[in-house]
Amino acid sequence: MSQPCDSDGDSIVSSETSTLTYEQESFSTFRLKVIQLCIDIGLGTPSEVDRMTGGGFNRVIGVALTSPDAQISRYIIRIPRLPLDEVEVQNIKDQVAVLLYLSKYLPVAEVKAYDCTSENAIESQYVIQQRLPGKSVETVYETLTLEERLQLATSVADLVQRIDSVILPQFGRLVQNTPMPDVSHDVSQFPRKEIDVAGYRLDVYSDMPTTNEQNLASLLRVMCKARSEDDAEDEELRSFWQRLQKMITEMELLSLLSNMEEPARLGHWDLSARNLLVEKVEGLWKVSGVLDWDDAMSVPGVISRKPPIWLWSPEVRVEEADLAPPIELTGDQREIKEKFDEVTTSIPSYQDDAYHSGRWLRRLWAFALHGFTYSQDWDRYGTLVQDWDEYRQGLKHAEI
Repeated sequence: MSQPCDSDGDSIVSSETSTLTYEQESFSTFRLKVIQLCIDIGLGTPSEVDRMTGGGFNRVIGVALTSPDAQISRYIIRIPRLPLDEVEVQNIKDQVAVLLYLSKYLPVAEVKAYDCTSENAIESQYVIQQRLPGKSVETVYETLTLEERLQLATSVADLVQRIDSVILPQFGRLVQNTPMPDVSHDVSQFPRKEIDVAGYRLDVYSDMPTTNEQNLASLLRVMCKARSEDDAEDEELRSFWQRLQKMITEMELLSLLSNMEEPARLGHWDLSARNLLVEKVEGLWKVSGVLDWDDAMSVPGVISRKPPIWLWSPEVRVEEADLAPPIELTGDQREIKEKFDEVTTSIPSYQDDAYHSGRWLRRLWAFALHGFTYSQDWDRYGTLVQDWDEYRQGLKHAEI
């Protein structure tokens, strides 16, 4: 679940654009229902109700409540733009369970309440979570001095270590472990100790089989096999999966891919500037929140160790980090990267996983995890095969 932020950290939007785009009820009337919802579930009467930047799937409302002693509590209400079906409703429970579990380890949003039904004042499913402090890194990074960017690099590196240290029982997608009601107005007493692991998603409505594989090579083979069977009627895709499975063997032969057992680690799919909140604490910039834990996963360490390259190369997006060719860093950029690397040296093999062999493995992993869904996936596949063949050819020439 993500927490929207704008350049002021408030994400308040005054336009009616989304009302027209998504054919949803206007904010002027919907806010009255939001007020009633807050009263009905025991939060009280909001002193503020603000329209915030949502996404393609969720409408987002911000509310503030003032206590008798003038203390202000702020919450985010995430409301699906379209009614959710049975499978999607289960996703709400999984996301709530994941945030409860991760709150033991990381600065994530605390869930206050949720409703998987539409039997409430806003006539919709929803999740209410406390609003995290701070501003999006994306909105403040350009204003930071070099010294402040070094502070942030240290804090992000500390966060990477904390995420990497969360060990899970097996590889897969994190889901609820214990039964949860369809409605809860106070989740504070829910258990936070356990989480379950299901198979990675095959598509919106089905998962791959759960697996007991304990190394990346075997896991990749199982995932590619599941994808290949799902695409069995498409001759072109069958040939693609055969080539990717051959690539797994080639990477093993070049010692880029190990058969050694390794623990399943927590992975965040997009540790980008837009998903990190920061604030100044005693004069130093610190990470105050991590957003967007939808479909949180447990993965082999190398898969989760894509470096936050935006720290020293803001023009490179996180999703392009494994594709971007090495660039000559300026003095300031080099200093920021060195600060980040200095902290993460405590993670065994992090440098190789982040900047060397891991780049190939994560590109292959992306196909095993997501398959071929969008037109650009065909282009990415062609680029990967071409780059890999050229890399292997270069190694052969170097041996001559």
